[in-house]
Amino acid sequence: MSGRLADTMTRDSRVQACLHTLVFGILSLPFEWKWTTDDSSDAGKVLSDVVYKPTEEDNKCLEITKRWWSDFTNSSILASVLTYVVNIGYASMSKNWVLESDYKGSGEDLYIPQCWVFHPSNIWYNTGTYEYYITTFEKGLLVVNDSNNDERVQIVKHANAERPWIEGVVRSVGMYYVDKWYALNDWRVYITNNANPLRVLTTIREDSSRGTDDASIEQLLIDIAKHQQLGFPVHLPEGHELDLLQANVMISADIFKKKIEQADTEIAIAYLGQNLTTEVQSGSHAAAKVHESVLHDRIKAYTKTLNSAIQLLVKEFYRYNFPPSVRVPIAYFNPEPPEDTDMRIESASKKANTLLTLASVLEKSPEMLSKEELDMLKKEIFGGS
Repeated sequence: MSGRLADTMTRDSRVQACLHTLVFGILSLPFEWKWTTDDSSDAGKVLSDVVYKPTEEDNKCLEITKRWWSDFTNSSILASVLTYVVNIGYASMSKNWVLESDYKGSGEDLYIPQCWVFHPSNIWYNTGTYEYYITTFEKGLLVVNDSNNDERVQIVKHANAERPWIEGVVRSVGMYYVDKWYALNDWRVYITNNANPLRVLTTIREDSSRGTDDASIEQLLIDIAKHQQLGFPVHLPEGHELDLLQANVMISADIFKKKIEQADTEIAIAYLGQNLTTEVQSGSHAAAKVHESVLHDRIKAYTKTLNSAIQLLVKEFYRYNFPPSVRVPIAYFNPEPPEDTDMRIESASKKANTLLTLASVLEKSPEMLSKEELDMLKKEIFGGS
């Protein structure tokens, strides 16, 4: 039911926009292959202090791997995995290793994983046996141990490895999504009932009763409706009066708008950690920095989950295709933002201008500052001792 609810929620424009921001933002991060000091290093821990120098055989295997990786990233596998990890908290991916001769003209016979991401509605977890039960079309029911030792299936878990579904956004967004659509439906009913006044025709003519040929009251009402649609004036026979009966209610339509805006805000917070457009009422630079920091933490957490899942697949690819002597590289999406060179240049320029000003002042009046004051000023300018 949670899987079906997560699919239904993507009908909402705010949910879909936030989900795409997170998923496609992560998949657009800079990607690189890195080498670690040992094969047991964690996928998210890339050591930069000791650089491993790959051998000729390492580079050859990496080039072959890049050809497979190019095809793999062009598929929707990673996007589906991330979507389910964000919404549900975990994802399940099957891996069918197929031998392909002379893969991509490499002259190598490689085992290539044909992957498929199971829909969450086909998966449930047995808290008694600590196993995942996956319903498949061809293989029936697959039972996957929580230790992830089934090479046919890979469970990608986020944050809480014991209960990853607790981290699924559907838990917090589901009720707001339902609440929002109730508010939209109530708003439509409100408009229908109160924005479309009732037309009351009053007549004292005896010949206006239903059934007469020339003065049928039913035909008169039909003519009034047609004239209103076409913008024509309405001609009433003598003895007839047409009034509009409008509901006089105390409830303002703004209550529905506020309810929808509140739901949109909570949805954005659940996905992105903060919603700058609705939470911040003024152009606050500090608030923008907080929003950027919170979103960056979200991206780093999900990127770590994705990198770990990718690395497990890469290790299996190497184990099936290359000799054990070949070192396995790290497939790494880098979540760290690039250095702001403009800000660094601007800061250096300000320090240089301050130094020139100081030098000019001291040249004219060297006795103005003591040695202690001069040292303190240098420290403030350069940030050092």
